[in-house]
Amino acid sequence: MRKLAAEAGCTPKTVYAYFQAKVDILSLLWSDVFAALFDELDALAAAEPDPVLRLEEVAQAYVDFWLEHREHYFLVFMSGGISRADVEGYVATGAPRARFDLFARCLAGALGETPDVPALRAKSEALVCALNGISQALITISGHAWTPSETLVHIAVHGVLK
Repeated sequence: MRKLAAEAGCTPKTVYAYFQAKVDILSLLWSDVFAALFDELDALAAAEPDPVLRLEEVAQAYVDFWLEHREHYFLVFMSGGISRADVEGYVATGAPRARFDLFARCLAGALGETPDVPALRAKSEALVCALNGISQALITISGHAWTPSETLVHIAVHGVLK
């Protein structure tokens, strides 16, 4: 908070007047990042009538967002000094979790049937984990000659469609 206050040209007391802790500032920033990301994904999903292509496009755009905004990736997924309880508190607000439901809705459409809810949840969570893993590997281990992200995303999407 002292470093932030110094950067902002104010006293730590001024920062504490608006935010109780570092996680409060990060929560606000995380919300802005997720809003930008999911507004883009929602627009893509709404524009694509084919359910399988919709899922592929949303999944690829998710990875592309992090690759194009690496600083956002580090801010959201690699901020230091944040506890699991801090993250759980942020996620418990419901807003981030509700935005991630886009993957379950797209997956349900691509499966073409009314899927078993626990199975749909497991598959959509597996897809999000795969997409985050792809993003993390391409960002944090950039010296490796990875298979192109489009191929990795395609494999992940079609893996959950089986």
